[in-house]
Amino acid sequence: PKEGIHGDYRGGTIGATPAFSATTHIAEVTVDEDLGTVTVDKIWCAHDCGKALSPVLVEGQIEGSCYMGFGEVVLEHHLVDEGGRLASDGTADRDLLDRLSLDDYFQRPPPKSTGRERFGEVFLAPFLDASLEPADAMATATAFTAETIAAALDRFVAPTMGIDEVIASGGGVKNPELMGRLRKMLSPALLRTSTDHGIDSEAKEAIAFAILAHETFHKRPSNLPSATGARYPCLLGKVCHPPVRS
Repeated sequence: PKEGIHGDYRGGTIGATPAFSATTHIAEVTVDEDLGTVTVDKIWCAHDCGKALSPVLVEGQIEGSCYMGFGEVVLEHHLVDEGGRLASDGTADRDLLDRLSLDDYFQRPPPKSTGRERFGEVFLAPFLDASLEPADAMATATAFTAETIAAALDRFVAPTMGIDEVIASGGGVKNPELMGRLRKMLSPALLRTSTDHGIDSEAKEAIAFAILAHETFHKRPSNLPSATGARYPCLLGKVCHPPVRS
């Protein structure tokens, strides 16, 4: 796409952009302005796929693009709490924080893994039902993030070893409100970022996938069954070599 046409945001891990030259999506949605929930009523997509060498693959790409297209529609007017400014003006709901923290996931020792299948709409229902003001809702979400991190370190790390320093990475390090809460909760341990140690805080995921690719290339399993629930260790991904041309 033309430089700058995609706006200032990046899509989740793939650099999504609403400016695909051969794809068009239209989504009809219903938005609950009180709860902020979005319901997809209809979605249309049109692709210029050219000659479909693999119809099954093309169908899969079209199906996946429906989700991406819908996501782009929602993101057209998506607002974020840049710099934690909104959260800093709000007050966290202590009763709600206590209820959310009761989830047994936080009691399970690491290694463990989770995602939206657990922390999705069902988990957030009490949060939405609380009908908090935007600033208070953001303050509660920020406090929840900081408190669960601090609690995990206190529950699973501190009993076996001292904590002198905690290294943070990812987008959260750019949120002063979140980092400030963490710094207070982790004191006297120091809170620093991976950037302070020479690894860009935004590069963690890229580095992780490079490590996984390296292990796969050398035919070494790199999954962690105890965290993901897999039945056995296995190679992740696939190595595809180009055809040999004479």
